[in-house]
Amino acid sequence: MAERYHYLIGGLPDLFSPDQAAQRDLQRIQSEILELLEPEDRARFNYLLYRNDNKNLLRLIRDRQGIQDDSNISFHRPAAFTHQDLEEGILGIFELPDYMREFLEETDIQKPLTLETENRLIELYYQEAIANSGEFLSGYFEHKRDIKNIVIAINAKRDGKDVSQVLVGDTDLNRQIAVSNQADFGLSRIYPFIPEIRELIEHRHLNDLEKKIDSLILDYIETHSEGHIFDEVAVFAYFLELSLSHRWLDRSAEEGRERLKEIVRKVLSNSVLPEQVSAEELAL
Repeated sequence: MAERYHYLIGGLPDLFSPDQAAQRDLQRIQSEILELLEPEDRARFNYLLYRNDNKNLLRLIRDRQGIQDDSNISFHRPAAFTHQDLEEGILGIFELPDYMREFLEETDIQKPLTLETENRLIELYYQEAIANSGEFLSGYFEHKRDIKNIVIAINAKRDGKDVSQVLVGDTDLNRQIAVSNQADFGLSRIYPFIPEIRELIEHRHLNDLEKKIDSLILDYIETHSEGHIFDEVAVFAYFLELSLSHRWLDRSAEEGRERLKEIVRKVLSNSVLPEQVSAEELAL
């Protein structure tokens, strides 16, 4: 097992220090990681940032259309691209990732974005990330996509909507979900967390839902990074854990109430996907 990142990992702050220094310095840590990673690993790491670039791209398209975005975050971070990068990418003078270019080529950005259009960007993102990010991150993206699809499907079914219209990607899991009439889609044996997720959605325990989703993602990270000390997997796992913990930093009761109102409207109404919600919400 390659252990080429002793210096990088040795210089990263403790994730669990009492002063939470790492969580408060996410931008600096991101920059340091990008600077010290080897080119191939840097390219893989960027897929962890593109989730916010997706949100920024969609917002920029809406801005260009004169459509007001009701998010209280004007630019999602951490991100790989600046506002100008994305502007120039839309114009074709800055090289964006292949999946973004494909999305822009097949999308009429003069027309209002629909749920189907936004789903398409996320679908292309996952496809490329899973194909190009290496074994650890590929598994992470698959796991995250599946959890998100299960959450979306449970909510759609609860509201009597067509589940097949809200799922992201053409996968065996999605095909099973789309044709199943069972409350758990016949998947609880493979995904034992489904009954708990369903219960949380039914009773709108949204804060607990967020925590459950994060715990499922964290379980994957911890299990599949075990034994990796100074290699790229250790770096990726550190940043993923940091990103998850950063979302929960300094959340006051009032901020929590306001955020949950937005989650009700955005995430669980199926108006957009969890992947398109602000960096302070269901993401990871």
